[in-house]
Amino acid sequence: MHPTLDEPCYVVSNRLAFRKAGPQRGDIVLFTRATEDKTIYAKRIVGLPGETLEIVDGVTYIDGTPLEESYLAEPAESLDFGPFTIPEDSYFLMGDNRNHSYDSRYWEEHFVPESNVLSEILFALHIPGGDF
Repeated sequence: MHPTLDEPCYVVSNRLAFRKAGPQRGDIVLFTRATEDKTIYAKRIVGLPGETLEIVDGVTYIDGTPLEESYLAEPAESLDFGPFTIPEDSYFLMGDNRNHSYDSRYWEEHFVPESNVLSEILFALHIPGGDF
């Protein structure tokens, strides 16, 4: 998630953020994948339930419209992906450091169920040279 979340860092997240309204595009969330892996990941929500997502020459399209992604660390690699329709109650997540992110594009399951979204990251405290 560099440069948005540099390593190492501490994050403060809100588990109640989605009680009234579900996750929205652009939210950075903590989640687990829909696999046996119980690792907690941090990524940005890019695709919402019911949307058609496609990546052409590194540009992400939602329902045929290019997605403005000013938060990207660098121009995305020329990658093609999809099109896929995101299942109801699921999300498509990608890292901000798109060229070095292991995310929905590469997972076998591609989508994260809403029940696996744990919290929204509110802010991060970067610890330059910090040691955990």
